[in-house]
Amino acid sequence: MEMEVEEIGGYAGDFRLMPVKAFGIAASASIAFLRASGIHKVEDLMEVGANIRTRTWNPL
Repeated sequence: MEMEVEEIGGYAGDFRLMPVKAFGIAASASIAFLRASGIHKVEDLMEVGANIRTRTWNPL
């Protein structure tokens, strides 16, 4: 039995793309967090990771 979905209030987009949209939002938020933390390049992130492993991380 096939059900029809009735949209209320206009076109909301293709529901099949919702996981892709959610991933894009999460990725954007992660990048914004890293930039706000002062991490602008991959090398910066690698340095933070190395410092965390050796427990010498200085956030300033």
